[in-house]
Amino acid sequence: MFSDISAKVRLEAKLRGFSEHTVKTYARNVELFFKAVQKRPEKVKVDDIKLYLVGLMDKGLDNRTVCKIRAALRFYFDEVLQKGLVGQVKAPKFNEKLPENVLTKDEVRQLFKAAKDLRETMLLHMLYTQGLRAQECVSLEIKNLDLTAGRIEVRHGKGAKSRANSLQSIVIQDSKQYLQNLNSTKWLFPSPQQPEKHLTTRTAQRIINELATRAEIAKHVHCHLLRHSVATHLLEDGYDIRVIQKYVGHAKIGTTEIYTRVSDKLLKDVKVSAIN
Repeated sequence: MFSDISAKVRLEAKLRGFSEHTVKTYARNVELFFKAVQKRPEKVKVDDIKLYLVGLMDKGLDNRTVCKIRAALRFYFDEVLQKGLVGQVKAPKFNEKLPENVLTKDEVRQLFKAAKDLRETMLLHMLYTQGLRAQECVSLEIKNLDLTAGRIEVRHGKGAKSRANSLQSIVIQDSKQYLQNLNSTKWLFPSPQQPEKHLTTRTAQRIINELATRAEIAKHVHCHLLRHSVATHLLEDGYDIRVIQKYVGHAKIGTTEIYTRVSDKLLKDVKVSAIN
């Protein structure tokens, strides 16, 4: 039974254009639910879902994680089966976690200076300058770059949405040089061992970690932190929040508005050196 349900979730999620990560997560969470309740889908009631989610909270799972599990169950019961069960179960509230320790502009410059080759520089450009998610970055195809028009197309971002951004002149310049010696006709970041495949997000993260070490940055630097940082920096530079929303590919303005709180947090730490 479990394998059939899991296969159904995978099929329906893929048909809706969900990312592979979301497909796997939804299938796994739905499978775990049925293993716990030991009921056929048609026998599941609203109280079964409530008790399951509360049980997870009692075991110590944070509310954010429980909300993600609820989302998987809602997809299966309410969208796939159209039973309307999970919509009757209120999601637990949680405080939106602010990005911690966003990089300063000087720290970003340190990272670029620490890059030992063009591949590392291009990774920084895509993760920071373009504000891409790690998966969006590593799966970029060469054809996504239009260096003549100075644009980049990010296809099939989160939620299978696409967006286009302009490329700054330094990115265009570095891209032209990088592409001259690229060992791939498809991927912007091919795997060194298997050029027919693109770099993995794990490898991209390792490269960013190494860059941070060479740049002597004490903060925990990861791919998504670069995205958090550029959104914060754009806000501080006076860009309208809706411009930033479109730039980084947030579906909802509320997701982007988190960066207004980040900036307020940073302002509290500002010290005017002239009066010290």
